Amino acid sequence: MKSAKFAIDTLVMLQNYTAGNLPKELDDYLTETLNNLRMNYADEADKREEQKDEQE
Repeated sequence: MKSAKFAIDTLVMLQNYTAGNLPKELDDYLTETLNNLRMNYADEADKREEQKDEQE
């Protein structure tokens, strides 16, 4: 999870750094990739929370 968070943060930083300098296709791809990573991260965090609750 730490590695996933780091990857997301790095891509956000890259997105901010390249704002307005990327062709639309690449900007859209980066945005889509970030959205997918964030959704997957949230799903995994929810799964871990559910597992933690079940163990208690």
